[in-house]
Amino acid sequence: NWSSFITFNTTYVIINETVTISTPIHPNTILRNDGYFSVSGTVHDSGVDLRGLVLNITLLDSTNTDVTGKYLIGINSLTINDDGSFEFSNSIALSCPQGEYLLNITFIGDIDDTGIFQTGFMVNSSASIQINITAGTYITGNYDTKYEKSGFYEGDELSVYGYLYWDNDTVIVNKTVTVTIKDQYGAILATDTQLTADPSGFFNITFTLGLWDEDTTDIFANFYPEENTFIEGTEQQVFRVT
Repeated sequence: NWSSFITFNTTYVIINETVTISTPIHPNTILRNDGYFSVSGTVHDSGVDLRGLVLNITLLDSTNTDVTGKYLIGINSLTINDDGSFEFSNSIALSCPQGEYLLNITFIGDIDDTGIFQTGFMVNSSASIQINITAGTYITGNYDTKYEKSGFYEGDELSVYGYLYWDNDTVIVNKTVTVTIKDQYGAILATDTQLTADPSGFFNITFTLGLWDEDTTDIFANFYPEENTFIEGTEQQVFRVT
C-alpha cells in the first residue's frame, strides 16, 4: 500500500536590524476602571510590513518603574498579524494612582510563526506613548425643604446635601462642590459652593426659595476639579428625599 503526502519547504529570510514600530504617539487620557482601550499600529522595515514578531506592552510610572503587573489589565504580549498590524486591548486597574504614565510597545527580538520560534533573535525596538491616567468621581445626594414638604413655597429653606466620592467609593474631602438650581429653560435661579467636610466628604448647601415651581425646577450638584490634577469631574441631578 502506498500513501502520498504533501510536503513543502518554508524559507525565512531574517534581516537582523532595527525594525520600526508605528503607533499613534500623542497625549491620551485614560480613565481607570472604565472598560478597555486599544493601542494599535504596524511593524515594518524600510516601509515593508513584517510578520511573526512578538510584541510586549508595558506600563511605566513617572519614575520609570514597570507597574504592568499591578495596574495594566489584559494580554501584554502578542504576535503581529501577517500584514504587520497589531492591536492591544487593555484596561487600567481601579487601584492605579492617577498621573502621568508611559505605555511602551516593545519588540525584544522574539519570532513566533509557522515553522519557526526564536527568542532574542533580532535587535530590540520600541515605541512609547505618553498617557494620563485619571480617577473618576461621583456624587450622591438629595434635597429637602424645611417647612413645606408638598412643594416649593417662597421663603422656605431648601437644603441640598450629599457626599463626594472617588471612583473607588472612598470619600473626597476639602474639595468644592457647586450646587446650581435651574428653571425649565436652563436659566440659573441660584447657585452656591461649599467645601466637602473632613473626614466625611459631606456637603450641605442651603438656599432661600423664590417663586419657583418644584415641578419645573432642576437641581444639580457638580464637582469641577482643578486643572492638571488627573481627576475627572462629575455632575449629579438631585431629587427630593423620599
